[in-house]
Amino acid sequence: RLIAALERTIADFVLPPRVPTPQPARSAVEVHAFYYPGTEQRWEWDLLERTRPQLKPLLGWYDETDPEVVDWQIKWAVEHGISAFCVDWYWNRGTRRLEHWVQAYYRAKHRRFLKWYMMYANHNEPGAHDEADTRRLVQYWIDSYFRTPEYYRIDGRPVVVIWAFDRFGEDFAEEAARRGERITPEEGLRRAIALMQSAARAAGFPGIHFIDMYHGHAYSARLVDIPRAAGYSAQMIYNFDTIAWNLAPEARRPGDRRDCFDYALIRPAVNRWWAMTSRDPAFPFWPIVPTGWDDRPRSFEKARVIRNRTPEAFREILADCRAFCETNG
Repeated sequence: RLIAALERTIADFVLPPRVPTPQPARSAVEVHAFYYPGTEQRWEWDLLERTRPQLKPLLGWYDETDPEVVDWQIKWAVEHGISAFCVDWYWNRGTRRLEHWVQAYYRAKHRRFLKWYMMYANHNEPGAHDEADTRRLVQYWIDSYFRTPEYYRIDGRPVVVIWAFDRFGEDFAEEAARRGERITPEEGLRRAIALMQSAARAAGFPGIHFIDMYHGHAYSARLVDIPRAAGYSAQMIYNFDTIAWNLAPEARRPGDRRDCFDYALIRPAVNRWWAMTSRDPAFPFWPIVPTGWDDRPRSFEKARVIRNRTPEAFREILADCRAFCETNG
């Protein structure tokens, strides 16, 4: 870690930037974007180039390990009002993957303009979230990210989004059972969060601002109450396809299906979602602005597609969200 920090410092002061200095757009509303670092392998781009070449990015089929690529991403993000990335991040019993973008980010010249924080994508097998591994996990966060000025904080607390709270709860309950103690998964989750909070406070932080990634095909009080009781500070949602389909049936068009429908359905659905999930100011649900969804060709026969998304339609939803944020604080 020390060598990496020295390399970043030398690069900052010796090598001139090749990407022009960003000129950030100013806004009273913070805008963040999810970032999935999924193109570490060239085959991801090869697949798109063969099947959907019209999706070629402005940067071309870029290399996510290149800090100059990240500098362009930072420049374009902040100049269009985005101030932070929520980056998918992976750890399984100490093995990390798809960390290449974060490593490139910390070598980027313009990283001071854009904050980042992790969405811990804990898609791990049962039993992977035991107490010892959780201690190693949070210590890695502290040593590698939390102390850097680029890591996003709220009231001094580093922000961590967790994909699946149930993985922690079930694994901690199973581990307790092996010791002869019977606890519920809800209590297991509370213990996991408390362990991580304690480690962060011991390292000098006021705690961690945990955000739950909501999972459900409809609004459920139970899915709100469990993470809140465990010590989470807020919730957000990653994708909006199934919920949108269920929330705005009157907006469905001829030929629409649950796995393939028109983007016009999104606007009424997401406005209802914001209203439904903003009832408790003490446990805010961050409003998402859906950009649509299309996982072809990666998912092949099981692809989910939201058709006919346009900049104009997206702009309308952005305006709705800004008004919502200003009205609701």
